[in-house]
Amino acid sequence: MIEKEDIKIGLEFILPIRLREYEEEVARFRHRQIMGEDCPVLPRYRTDLETLEGFKIIATVGRPFFKVVDSPREYFETSSKPHHLGSFVRVTCDEIENEVFYLSTKDIVERGETLI
Repeated sequence: MIEKEDIKIGLEFILPIRLREYEEEVARFRHRQIMGEDCPVLPRYRTDLETLEGFKIIATVGRPFFKVVDSPREYFETSSKPHHLGSFVRVTCDEIENEVFYLSTKDIVERGETLI
């Protein structure tokens, strides 16, 4: 469990994966190997992210680990009526190079697990 006060630069954490989908892909992968297919598709870890742009699903070959690279900030939608979007923090993912995500701190607190 991650507390909101723990979300600081350097924090490394994981988010839950879509376990059922991963298990199904592993079963299909093993079946393809048994059947002798030349180029089986590797199973992928699918992770739901609540980002500043909305909900996003990332698919990676390895289990994605995230690292906080900036302090949490409050974001607002700029339109005729300003609307509070929530607190978001900039993170990187070890499985996806050169991409930065702005994840919801609420989502990290509710679903994230720290790495020991």
